Amino acid sequence: MTNSILVPINGIPPTIAALNHVLTLEDSHEITVLQVCPIVERDNSIRQTVIPEAIDEQQEASRQTAEQIFSKATDYATEHDVTLKTATESGHPAERISAYAATNDITRIVIGTQEQSLLSRILRGSLPDEIMKRSSVPVTTIQTPTDESSRRSDGTDQERPLTFSRGIN
Repeated sequence: MTNSILVPINGIPPTIAALNHVLTLEDSHEITVLQVCPIVERDNSIRQTVIPEAIDEQQEASRQTAEQIFSKATDYATEHDVTLKTATESGHPAERISAYAATNDITRIVIGTQEQSLLSRILRGSLPDEIMKRSSVPVTTIQTPTDESSRRSDGTDQERPLTFSRGIN
């Protein structure tokens, strides 16, 4: 059975760190990079009724952003002689990531995140926490530090994989 890894990516450094981590794994695996466009509209909302062009503009901007992100991700993958699959979804990120994993035979989700205080996680929540609650596959987080003291002498961030799982590894 081939390992199929889903890497949600939006172009910020923690998600790039997650992709780089997956690209350096030695086992054979398929990698899918997923860009979720967080467009959440309710049916018959005022915004949809009064300004439908705004939704179209938002979707077009999200599509262009996804193309740029996929281009960078493909460049990183080419450096490691790896081929990526790409996919885009629209909606609530945790819902779409979990649903994509469930319907596309994904065996693991690897997501990048920044360190947060416990209070911040309680007040604002955490996308990886939401994904772990919803997902039926193991979720690995690649955590990047937020403070300067955690930087290496060459100025790059350290990657620290922290594995949180649901289901069977």
